[in-house]
Amino acid sequence: MQANFTHAVTDWKQVLKFPEQILLEGIESVYQPNISEYSPVPISAVVKPYSVTEVQQIVKIANEYAIPLYPISTGKNWGQGSKQPLQPNSVIVDLAHLNTVRTTNEKFRYAVIEAGVTQRQLAEALVHSDLMLPMTGSGNDTSVVGNLIERGATFFAHRNNLLLGVEVVLGNGELVRTGLWHFFDDKIPVEPFIYHAAGVGANINGLFTQSNFGIVTAMVVQLLPRTKGTIVYLEANEKQLTPLIDTLRSLKDEGITTDFLLLTNKNDPRTTTAGQYVYTGDWVAFTTITGSLAMQRVAQAEIKQRLQDICYHFLFIEDDTPDESLYHDYFRVVRKLYQGMPSDYSLETMAGIFRVTLQENNKDIDYYDQIPGFSVVLLAVPYESSTIQQIISTVNLVSTRLGVQAFHNFATLSSTSMEGYYRMYFNRKDAKQVAVAHQWNTEVCKALEQIGVFPYRLNHQQMNYFTDREGDSYWQLLADIKTVVDPKGIISPKKYNKK
Repeated sequence: MQANFTHAVTDWKQVLKFPEQILLEGIESVYQPNISEYSPVPISAVVKPYSVTEVQQIVKIANEYAIPLYPISTGKNWGQGSKQPLQPNSVIVDLAHLNTVRTTNEKFRYAVIEAGVTQRQLAEALVHSDLMLPMTGSGNDTSVVGNLIERGATFFAHRNNLLLGVEVVLGNGELVRTGLWHFFDDKIPVEPFIYHAAGVGANINGLFTQSNFGIVTAMVVQLLPRTKGTIVYLEANEKQLTPLIDTLRSLKDEGITTDFLLLTNKNDPRTTTAGQYVYTGDWVAFTTITGSLAMQRVAQAEIKQRLQDICYHFLFIEDDTPDESLYHDYFRVVRKLYQGMPSDYSLETMAGIFRVTLQENNKDIDYYDQIPGFSVVLLAVPYESSTIQQIISTVNLVSTRLGVQAFHNFATLSSTSMEGYYRMYFNRKDAKQVAVAHQWNTEVCKALEQIGVFPYRLNHQQMNYFTDREGDSYWQLLADIKTVVDPKGIISPKKYNKK
């Protein structure tokens, strides 16, 4: 292995233009820290391609010498392992320099973005456009492609439904484009217009999300028109949680509200007032209504009529609602998110739990052990009230037994499913708290499995537990596909796969 690695480094130095594109020393302090405090994983090297061609060359050399590669975009996969590889002695392929918005097409409403493009970059590229892409609440400088690869949740629309094509380097260095994208090569004299995700033949866009079949270097994403609408904010007590969920689903099914719902504890760091982080039994919900002004007024009246005996507070936030009437800072943030503008508010308020202020020019939270660490379980939750209540009870039982406070958060992933965003915060400098956090994560997953609820994203701690199961033909099929597209198994070994 060592001889192969030495030969690979020698060859990489021949194809990469600058010495700083290969790091062999000082890696640990940059690529091992993670806010969940998972144990450090030894890293052999870091390579930093500046182009897709260089990615192909890196992969071809790694394939020749059977060197495992672990690609990251911006590496801000917080709570899931951040920049760390799953397997020790891998080489990290840092794609942060592939950060070009290649094109935005107003006519056909799409953008082509590289792996390192951040939410801030894309929002700025579209600032003068009538189009936008839904944003996550995670931060300005997280990767759009990275989040899409993990099928993460976004505000006010489902970004995962907007994937039109993927550009991926397979394990042998071959470049593949999916959907209609692969038809537009040098033989076609017209500018690409990509509008149909399925393309012709098997639709394999999803094959390259949550998988280790190749290194995704770029994506085509559908853009949505910026629409005028009303953000609906509601408050209710936990005793009314079941009728609240049922009524909100009925309103959505009838087309009165949109497909988006965020439901969280009022003591959530983002929504709390006066630093009240202890659970009080109060919940808040956000949804939206669209259409003409007259239609929105009718919808507002209908929502009030349906929920007046369930919610004790209503607020309708419109485009022209004066800032002074928005009594909570989060309302201003949510209004920006509605227009496709990301924010660091979630990071800032999380740091506020320990009364720490993040500096504007550096908010990579992996490196600041004075702010709380957090352990995260990301669930696929049915949009159904009794199951949600059962999940809440199950998580609370585990949390109470371990002396942990869990924060409850649900956000729609589709018309029928929600992300259960469960996390607990801990002191990263306290080894006992770190151990309890990891134990909580494991026990929550196992307890929920017993009631038929599973994660929709896996962190490093959960990966082998769910994917390396004998007798499960699904995981065996993925292992077989891996053998075809990456015969030597060099791309992210065992990430969402047995191999």
